Amino acid sequence: MSVEFNEEKDFNRSYTQNANRASASSGLTGWIIKKGIAKDESGANTIMIIVMIICFTLAIFFALR
Repeated sequence: MSVEFNEEKDFNRSYTQNANRASASSGLTGWIIKKGIAKDESGANTIMIIVMIICFTLAIFFALR
């Protein structure tokens, strides 16, 4: 009678799926994920939206100055 644990197989499968998902992202989103700033695509999109709002705010500030 032998006991087989599937935890390592499941871990490797989920790690491979996450790596493929991160590499499937392209452009700036993929770069943000590769640098470790964001964990996934939705986090990268949130960061880009925040940066965009900051840039627009600064542009308006300097345009009205």
